[in-house]
Amino acid sequence: MTDAEQAIWQVLRNRQISGMKFRRQHPFQDYILDFVCLEILLAIEIDGGQHAEHKKYDGKRSEALRCSGFHVLRFWNNEVLQEIDAVKEKIWMTIQELKSKKQQRPHPHPNPPLEGEGIHFACTAEKCNIAHPNPPLEGEGAESKKIAVAMSGGVDSSVTAALLQQQGHEVIGITMRLFLSDKTGPGTPVHDAAQVAAQLGIEHHVVDFSPQFGELIIDDFIQEYRCGHTPNPCVQCNRFIKFGLLLEAARQLGADTLATGHYVRKTWDSDGTCHLRTARNIRKDQSYFLYTLTQERLKRVIFPLGEMESKDDVRRLARELGITAADKVDSQEVCFIPNDDYVAFLEQGHRIKATAGDIIHVSGKLLGRHKGTHRYTIGQRKGLGIAWKRPLFVVAIDVQRNAVIVGEETEIYAGGLLAEQVSWIIGPDANEFATTCKIRYRHQPVSCRVELLGENRCRVTFDEPQKSVTPGQSVVFYQDDEVLGGGRITGADKTDN
Repeated sequence: MTDAEQAIWQVLRNRQISGMKFRRQHPFQDYILDFVCLEILLAIEIDGGQHAEHKKYDGKRSEALRCSGFHVLRFWNNEVLQEIDAVKEKIWMTIQELKSKKQQRPHPHPNPPLEGEGIHFACTAEKCNIAHPNPPLEGEGAESKKIAVAMSGGVDSSVTAALLQQQGHEVIGITMRLFLSDKTGPGTPVHDAAQVAAQLGIEHHVVDFSPQFGELIIDDFIQEYRCGHTPNPCVQCNRFIKFGLLLEAARQLGADTLATGHYVRKTWDSDGTCHLRTARNIRKDQSYFLYTLTQERLKRVIFPLGEMESKDDVRRLARELGITAADKVDSQEVCFIPNDDYVAFLEQGHRIKATAGDIIHVSGKLLGRHKGTHRYTIGQRKGLGIAWKRPLFVVAIDVQRNAVIVGEETEIYAGGLLAEQVSWIIGPDANEFATTCKIRYRHQPVSCRVELLGENRCRVTFDEPQKSVTPGQSVVFYQDDEVLGGGRITGADKTDN
């Protein structure tokens, strides 16, 4: 990129302006767009001095974009380099205008409400000017349906139950007991969820999944670390527990639909196909963890909080509804790891023995000793306890040699990855295709090509090398705001570096 393009990319990347996602060097028809936001069809072009000689070409290019519904902003190099604040302000104002126009148009993928509900939730939701779409199950009739809400005692699931009840639905609460050591006093999921259910006057059920959770989630978590991987237990829990066992438990209790407090959205096509989309509040979006949902399961679940603009809105609604969990602190990231100390958890009771080994530079030079490979992850820089002329990062974990391999920053970039256990919400129509992907939860989607390898495996090639491809984490494929599917990363593919 030119200096001007680099400068403007620094203010566009990572959704810095009004939360809008921009892509750079995006192909369109016979052109390559400098920067584009597909959500609102905004193209930004940076013109150098040579463009004065190519007005005819630029005019044709702009006309093609406008005919396709794009709004085009053009800036000269010197504008960007000398007046970046003014450029940023103009982009921001244009975005607000385009967002306003978009809101006035019917959405191409509307979320039809459940039978009997209005466009908005009653009173409190209207105060926030938030619509909460809850698509019906395919084939359901006009009769009212019973909805089971996965209740943890937290504010998200409590508001979910309250809002659905406000709509006039028959709501029951289900709380999962996931650990044999689970207590039942104040502050625990079972106690707090029961308290909210009693406040709402709804049935409350407790289901014991502790044996299955121990085997499918905790044991898998430990085994992945033994293999030198960094697992993502939330993905596995959603796959096997929440949208497996819990969904079946809801059915056995007579509920046609399971509602959860996940921050994601769901839409329907006229033919009954379901789509999983990112949350309105992109900072709270949890779509990365739900790529294992199938069409069958997605049709039986709803996500009433997906359209919420912020977590503050959820808490404000909870206070207005008088829910006791309104100000309850959000739960820790991994529910079964006390104080988020995964090393202590892994070493407790000799789940994993802390065996010392070598820290080796990629060149083969011995640099130091480690206290167990499970204490390290790909891309880690801090806590290595070794000296080198430049910063070092964990490049690989060799469990066979009980070694941690380190290198400089360039060594942690990879041109692609390999994945297994690949599943699709919307299956691809070709064995090789272009899309975008995330390789960890907080990762921004990047352009890539996917090659299906059979047996639920695939190879992913990034358009630009990515840092810290980590075995055990998930690669999740997106098309704009829609989740297509994903898989578990088995390793980096550096052949294209």
